[in-house]
Amino acid sequence: MRTIGGYHKNIPPSPIKNVTLLGSNTKVDWEVTTDSFYLTMPEVEFNLEVANTKSNIFLGEVSLEASYKKCFLGVLGMVPISQNLNSKRVELKNRISVYLNVNI
Repeated sequence: MRTIGGYHKNIPPSPIKNVTLLGSNTKVDWEVTTDSFYLTMPEVEFNLEVANTKSNIFLGEVSLEASYKKCFLGVLGMVPISQNLNSKRVELKNRISVYLNVNI
């Protein structure tokens, strides 16, 4: 169950006690007093597909790391080999990272 609530100044007490969520047969409880409101509903899945959200990517990675005593210096490069992000609306470009790790 999920409860949403808050305080208000302008909503009068409501005779509404039951509300049905659009797209489902799930009933929720609605309670409004002179200064607060609460909406209680069960967890609901609507099974709706969100457009343009299927994505996949295949990356190639090359890294080099050198160490001296307690310090490690590294370089990491990533190259997208194959990608389809957000129905080809998003494109990942080449990236390079340089890092320094120190063991204490």
